[in-house]
Amino acid sequence: NGRGRRGARARRFSKMNPQCFDIVVLDPPTKTKTPFGAVDIKNDYAALSKPALLATRPGGVLVASNHAHDVLAEDWIESVVRCGKKAGRPVADARLLEVECDDDDFRSPNKPHLLKVG
Repeated sequence: NGRGRRGARARRFSKMNPQCFDIVVLDPPTKTKTPFGAVDIKNDYAALSKPALLATRPGGVLVASNHAHDVLAEDWIESVVRCGKKAGRPVADARLLEVECDDDDFRSPNKPHLLKVG
């Protein structure tokens, strides 16, 4: 019927042809709601990383971040690597990039580093 939630007219988005890029940056917010649905990077990072990996040209670079304080960096990188393998776009090299901070704004007491970049 063309209606979205609460009787609102559903937005129509045009189809795009798939493209590949040498560098793709994936920097999602920790939690948000979009016209495409809710995003929760703690539980749904694979759903975000798969299209990013598929948009990365073989031999290209995916720079991804994760701001969830209760996600360990090693587990997060492992999930991205696993996702690439399942998607047929194996990750050749995955590493955590050190982020320089002028202060302790990115740290939580007794919790892992908030900002993880790989």
